[in-house]
Amino acid sequence: MERSNKNSNRAVKSFLHTMFNGFHLVGAGIVIFLSGLLFAGIMGCAPGTAHVVSGNNLVPVIMSIAPTQVQVNSGATTLTITGTGFVPTTSVTVGGVAAPATYVSSTQLTAAITSTMAGTAGQFSTIVSNPAPGGGLSNVLNFTVANPAPTITSLSPTNFQESASNATLTIDGTGFDSSTQVNIGGTTAAYTLVNSTEITTTVPASLLAQDGSYSVTVYNPSPGGGTSNIVGFTVGDVQNPVPTIAQVSPTYYPVNASPATITINGTGFVAGSVVTVGGNVAVSTLVSSTQLTATVPSANLATAGVVPVVVTNLSPGGGTSNAVGLGIGAERPRMSD
Repeated sequence: MERSNKNSNRAVKSFLHTMFNGFHLVGAGIVIFLSGLLFAGIMGCAPGTAHVVSGNNLVPVIMSIAPTQVQVNSGATTLTITGTGFVPTTSVTVGGVAAPATYVSSTQLTAAITSTMAGTAGQFSTIVSNPAPGGGLSNVLNFTVANPAPTITSLSPTNFQESASNATLTIDGTGFDSSTQVNIGGTTAAYTLVNSTEITTTVPASLLAQDGSYSVTVYNPSPGGGTSNIVGFTVGDVQNPVPTIAQVSPTYYPVNASPATITINGTGFVAGSVVTVGGNVAVSTLVSSTQLTATVPSANLATAGVVPVVVTNLSPGGGTSNAVGLGIGAERPRMSD
């Protein structure tokens, strides 16, 4: 009987021990479960799922480039690219050609535009690329290499004899290149590019058949470019008139104004009329025999005062007009007699 009671006591103790350990395991499970919920909440993921910290590169974005445009043959330059998602291994292409890139920060890169890249006019796609893992190609912004706006400063000679042979015309100016087009009397003429400031061409025989006055312009295609001012020459015994100036408008400009264009009204203006402002040749355009427009040279805008505007017609005939004052930084120009 006594042995039976001992066995019963042992069985009860074993049962209670098992129950107690069970409660401990359940409690530990609850703690682990609650800890999991807390960890999941902190890490921002659902319970039972893993939070993976990604090491992938972002897809880069270009917000701006500077400069957006350079002039053709202006030499090497540095392109600054501003955006997002840049990494030290980000690469840059301009017009499909790799441009050596320098990582500045996650929002800025610089890229080297070589003189070769800047040697051809056009619009070139600028693209940034991040490598894998992740990464990808950015949006596209255009970088422009622009042709210059050409100007003509003089022609030589300014007169040809009727039916002359070997009528070679030399055009001096600025902004000439291999894409330049020359127009003589409304006809496109073949030419030889000497350098960026000189072109030689042959006057079409049809223009030498009779006396007359003929205009010359130079054109550069886009991007940039444009048509030059008009100058001219004569054929035969055409006598240029002596020009006169009746009025210059406006009558003044502030110091260092830009741009500064004047309109000259008068008589006797021809395609070869030359405008000078304060003794400096101004790029001019013939509107009609009674009107010219001209751009005031920047040298004349640097100091306050009054500068004379004069029109000259070259030989044959021709001569120099009266002078009319243009005020710089003054309200009313006055010319001494």
